[in-house]
Amino acid sequence: MVSAGHYLAADAARGILDAGGNAADAGVCGGICLAVLLSEYVNFAGMAPIIYRDVMKCPKSVTSFPSMRATPHTWPVCTAI
Repeated sequence: MVSAGHYLAADAARGILDAGGNAADAGVCGGICLAVLLSEYVNFAGMAPIIYRDVMKCPKSVTSFPSMRATPHTWPVCTAI
């Protein structure tokens, strides 16, 4: 399942998944597409609200990256769900 603010971005991200990519690959693809398709709302300038689940590293948790600067020392760690 893919959800995006523009159907072409969702279609491109779904294409990445169909080709064997993972959710992170599809998310980056969708984000880049949105930066082009909806540039008045989205940009690719270092901030991105993201929720990511790594089942191998933290099987019962999610990591949330709310809209924040792209500075790794401020990123949160896994949070139990």
